Amino acid sequence: KSLGNPARMATCPRDRAALRGKHATPTLMCMALVFSVLLSCAQAVPLNRKAQDSGIAGHFREIVVAVKSNAPHLAFEQAFQDTSSLPRSQEHLTLSQICDVFGPSPASVEAVAQWAARFGGHISEKTTCQDFVVVRMPAHQLGNAFLGAEGLVCDEEGGGCNMAAAIPPSIRHAVDFADGIGAPKPAPLSFTRRAAHRDFNPASRRLRQTQHGSEDADKKHKHGPWYPVCLKEASTPPCLKQAYNVSDDAAPSHGSQGVALFGGQFFSPSDLKSFDDKYKLTYKAVHVMNDNKESEPGNEATLDVEYITGMANGELTTTFMHYACTSEDCKPFLHWIMQQANNSDAPLVQSVSVGTTEYEYVEAMGEQYLERINQEFMKAGMRGISLLFATGDKASQIYNHKYWINFPSASPYVTAVGGVWLGELGYGPLSVDPDTTGGFANYEAHKQLAFQKSAVTAYLAEAKKSKAKQPEHFNATLRAVPDVSAMSDAYLIIQHGSETWIGGTSAACPVVAGIMSILNDARIAAGKGPMGYLNDFLYKNPHCFQDIESGANAYEAVKGWDPASGLGTPVGDCLLKAALAEEGL
Repeated sequence: KSLGNPARMATCPRDRAALRGKHATPTLMCMALVFSVLLSCAQAVPLNRKAQDSGIAGHFREIVVAVKSNAPHLAFEQAFQDTSSLPRSQEHLTLSQICDVFGPSPASVEAVAQWAARFGGHISEKTTCQDFVVVRMPAHQLGNAFLGAEGLVCDEEGGGCNMAAAIPPSIRHAVDFADGIGAPKPAPLSFTRRAAHRDFNPASRRLRQTQHGSEDADKKHKHGPWYPVCLKEASTPPCLKQAYNVSDDAAPSHGSQGVALFGGQFFSPSDLKSFDDKYKLTYKAVHVMNDNKESEPGNEATLDVEYITGMANGELTTTFMHYACTSEDCKPFLHWIMQQANNSDAPLVQSVSVGTTEYEYVEAMGEQYLERINQEFMKAGMRGISLLFATGDKASQIYNHKYWINFPSASPYVTAVGGVWLGELGYGPLSVDPDTTGGFANYEAHKQLAFQKSAVTAYLAEAKKSKAKQPEHFNATLRAVPDVSAMSDAYLIIQHGSETWIGGTSAACPVVAGIMSILNDARIAAGKGPMGYLNDFLYKNPHCFQDIESGANAYEAVKGWDPASGLGTPVGDCLLKAALAEEGL
């Protein structure tokens, strides 16, 4: 049975088959031996939060506690670099190896258990590595259990606290955070904030302009990167494959991919079948992890499923991962991350089109929470999992006199996907979509990794030379997004049996993810490992992208990488050749 089945119990990590059958380097093996002596092997459950809201269950709270790793942060960074930087000095790790090297000490897990018992609670669930545990505790005890936590005020009647997450002072040494203590209140998830005013049908935009007597007289292909004529009318799988040099014969059967959706977002298999029939694609059932309401398909879920499978159309397994989070203290990324951390066979390429600004995430959850989530992203990369996030669809996000980008795309340990379009009338040139998010991080935790430094340095020089538009203040020493871009306009999906126009970076992200799955397929078929963390590879192959030199969001495009469109749009056959030829990948 799949991990999405609540009845499934995970086995001891030492009993699991290795994901790739490779061994760790001597340094990691030494660390693993030390930690394997310390770690106990306990049964773990999926932690999927299938039908639960805010961690509330009757008069009890189910609190997710992130137990500290017994490895120092520098060990995370070194292992991530060894498994992700090219040429790699370390093969990807299995989940079992991750547990051995980066799991918590038994003393830390026991400290959490004793803390829970003092307040009438107990540990009800654990992930495989025991790095996340769920504590079931009487709701009226929250104030006592978190007594002394800075700024925290809890309702004595058990109604919850004024913060979604906090650190219990008595076990600060053992945990990074405890989540699920907030008072229940509606807070719809912020997807990528697609521009509400945008009509994603270029033909109707042209008609509207004509009716107002303002249609651009120049309908010819304007100067800029090449694109197929069909892109003027709609971004469909056949047209996008032409645009990104993806062979129609590509039928990946190796590897796996998935999309993560949250809240009221579901997809309809019958819509997917109709979509595949319309575009002459091979229909293959999508595996559902957790739940799916087929009769209530949402536009985001429909878009993600139809386009990741439309680009990587073949026999590889695609998984729809759904998390029923609808309130303030049910931050979506946590439950998704927990399930991936508990799954030895997690999808190798994962596309996520959800985000919120860095400052909103930190204000709600705290900096230590943010840093722990980034550690989980590093673990995924070490395991050979590629994580792609949409950058968002709001060009200017200003708070406290700063321009902000979105998290998780702001994390240096994921791939950030931006958007391009053919302009208001769809006649070109291929340029930056003005409604998309790009720029630089503001939190020191989101550092600029080595491979991006030269790209940013070149951008600063080019922007100065061309006097390109940019915000007055930004920190060019921190993480910059996007990494790459794809079309974010004029998408057609089939939802409720009918065609619907849609777009945004949440459309671009599954398209790029599908292309990455094709690279994985070729590598695995050739006896090589999966791509894993993508960015170092992408920045080492800038010639495998069409550079976007016109248009702007908060930043104006220039020659080369820029914080408007990143490296540009993918050239699939070039990336495929590079992925197969790259030594040390």
